[in-house]
This record gives sequence, C-alpha cells and structure tokens, in this order.
Amino acid sequence: PVPRVEPLKAENRIFPSGESAWYWGELGAYLVGRLGVPVLFMNAGWAAANSFNWRESAEGKNTLNMYVGKDWPNRQPYSNLINTPRYYHSWLGIRSVLWFHGENDANHLKISQADYYQNLLRVFALAGQEFGHSLGWVVALCTVSIVTEPYQPVLDAQIQLAAEPNNWRGPYTDTIQ
Repeated sequence: PVPRVEPLKAENRIFPSGESAWYWGELGAYLVGRLGVPVLFMNAGWAAANSFNWRESAEGKNTLNMYVGKDWPNRQPYSNLINTPRYYHSWLGIRSVLWFHGENDANHLKISQADYYQNLLRVFALAGQEFGHSLGWVVALCTVSIVTEPYQPVLDAQIQLAAEPNNWRGPYTDTIQ
C-alpha cells in the first residue's frame, strides 16, 4: 500500500520500528530549508542491532540478538534496510541512506575501529548489489546513548566510512544527549 506521509511530531513513531521522532523532524526541516527539496525519513533500523548483526543478516544469515538470546528471524535487521529502497524507490526516488548507528557497538561491545568499519563496508556493498544500483550513504557520527563519553574507535570508523566513494559525513549527534 502507498504509505501515508505527514509532518513528524514528537509523539510519532517512525516506520517500521522507530521509537520516536527524536530530532529527525528538526533535521528534516533544516535540510528542506537548506536544500529546497522535500525530505522524508523512513526508519529501517532495528533496536539493539550491532554491526555484526547487520553484516551477518546482509550475508543471508539469521543473527543473534544478544539482549534476548535468540536469533532475529527473516534476515533482520538487514531485511528492513534492503526492503525500503526495493519497495519505495520507484515511488519516492530514494537519494541516500542516512546511516545513524553505532551506540550498541560503542557502549556494549567496545568494538574495534577495524571491525566496525569492515562490518559496515560489507553491508553497504551488499545493499548496493542486492538493490541493483549504487546507494549513497550519509554516515552519522553516533556513539552515545546511555553513556556520556563518545567512543572514539566507532567515531573514527564512521569518519573512515564517510570518506568512501559515494558516501558523505552526516550529523555528529553525540553532543545532542
């Protein structure tokens, strides 16, 4: 079905699994003002997913949700990501993916820069192959949720990912907390 689109409000949820609007409405309004084009965010995220989960599910495997002790079904969390351009690109003309991710890897896993970078480089490549076209990636710098200090290895990996061809550096959000 054709999705219903409306301005984002604080009490809204974001399709398909977003917890809240948080600051996406403000960012969208800023981008509309700056670029003069409509902006639509579709949330393809999955709570508690780490970069290993994203990579494994992009590779066609079910992957362990470490918080509930069992695998996500149906190639989650990656299925949400790839289904968004697959089903909505022809209607919406998706221009890029805002990759806003890193809190779990930073806070709970203390992942290395190399592992985070390699996991997501693989996800980005597989998504482009599976979609059949190159996708642009706007990589947000994001590591803080329940702690107060940014986690530098993940931030450095995000900066490294943003420097890859067809990628751009997105907003730095750790200071918003």
